[in-house]
Amino acid sequence: MQRNGLVVVSYQKISKIDLHDKNPRIRSRNSFTIEVEEYIGALLERVERNLSAYGINFQGGIKGGSFEGRGIGGRYYVDGREITIHIDKKPPLVTIGFIKESIKASVFKV
Repeated sequence: MQRNGLVVVSYQKISKIDLHDKNPRIRSRNSFTIEVEEYIGALLERVERNLSAYGINFQGGIKGGSFEGRGIGGRYYVDGREITIHIDKKPPLVTIGFIKESIKASVFKV
């Protein structure tokens, strides 16, 4: 696109597609998926209680929602028995891997 003699280039962040997944979907390095065995509604109630105990605000339902607090923020999406979590905001020195393991161990208890 050209504006006032200047060329304006638009960049988009491109996520990779996991072609080995049985249900391919777009992923970014700030996203991860957790498979759950229990009913999603009951799980999300427990997640909300656990996140509240950590001072993190949780909003949403059985299709998706968001969470934010203590320097961390993100969204989640539910697809059947899979919950995909996308981290939008995190402290600079905290890795996505650490957040993922912390969520699995303390919030989802899987």
